[in-house]
Amino acid sequence: MEFFLSSNNNITCGTFYQGEIDLIPKNVVKTFGKPNMGDDYKVSGEYAFVNGNKVFTLYDWKWTTLYDKRNPFTPKGLWMLDKPLRFNIGGNKRSAEHLSKFKLYLNSTVDSKC
Repeated sequence: MEFFLSSNNNITCGTFYQGEIDLIPKNVVKTFGKPNMGDDYKVSGEYAFVNGNKVFTLYDWKWTTLYDKRNPFTPKGLWMLDKPLRFNIGGNKRSAEHLSKFKLYLNSTVDSKC
């Protein structure tokens, strides 16, 4: 199953939490480029992926000082981190049954070495 990175943030409307995955933020940026802007509150950045009518998002959730000044990372610092971090995965209603395939795609595409 192929997934295509999209810069169209409009496709993420109506997506919701589907699961989580541990990835190295620096390697995510190295693989997919800089993330799209998040909501500047709970999410500092996100990526949108499509496969036909299925939409997936990959995003940090409440990890940065945008959400809580006591959090360990600034938005810029989070995306430069070279250690695994738990990311959230979102999707639309047609995505749920393909979550494991999307996780497999991410794990095989993003380098897991620090």
